[in-house]
This record gives sequence, structure tokens and C-alpha cells, in this order.
Amino acid sequence: MNASSRTTTGVALLALVAVIDICWVPLSWFGAVSGADAPPLGALIMFAVVGAVTLATVQPAQRGRRPTAWIMVVSRVVAVLLVDLTALALGAPAWVKVIVSIAIVLTALGIWWSAPLLSRTGAESAAARTAS
Repeated sequence: MNASSRTTTGVALLALVAVIDICWVPLSWFGAVSGADAPPLGALIMFAVVGAVTLATVQPAQRGRRPTAWIMVVSRVVAVLLVDLTALALGAPAWVKVIVSIAIVLTALGIWWSAPLLSRTGAESAAARTAS
């Protein structure tokens, strides 16, 4: 896998995990997640906000804007630390633990593969690719 497709895949994985986070909101509101298993309202709001921040920064990061790439990565780290690991620690149901574990692995892979966008040279090469 060459560097440009690797960073594209990494950014796509981070966007996918953001969509998964945002999907918890309608799942909880429409009753797909039972009342006992549903996350609290504060966690749902955090899912939506952190996921929206990640999705808002995907395209500019892919175009080589370093500050937005950093915001994208930091938003995913915040989601893992404050939301996903909390769900694991607080004894969520097994199916939630599976989804959260997959989200953690995809986040780690996405950050690893999109890491070149965080450096000056990687961002410049991404900007050059999108300009041509």
C-alpha cells in the first residue's frame, strides 16, 4: 500500500468510527438499545459532538491541512478515552463491548495510517496530490 492510499484509508477509518459513534444517538432514541443498556444523555451528546468534529475535519485533513488533521486525530483519541474505554470499564453488555472494541482497533489503525498527515512533509505531499 503506497503512502497516499494508506493515509486515505486511515482517514476513511476515522470517519467510519465517527459515524459509528453518531449512530448510537438514533439507536438509543428510537429504542433499538434498551433503556438499561442505553448510554446516559451526556454520553450521547458527547458521541454526537466528537463524531461531528471528526467528520467535519476529514476532508480538510485529507487535503493536507495539518491543524485539521491534528483536530481529527485528537477528537478520536478523546472519543476512545472518554467514551469507548468508559463503556468497557463500566460493564456494558457484551454486544456493546464488541462494538467498542472494534471501534478502538479501527481508531488505532486509522491514526497509524493517517499519521503522515500530521507531519509537515506528509501534509505538503497530500496538498500537492489534491492540487494536481
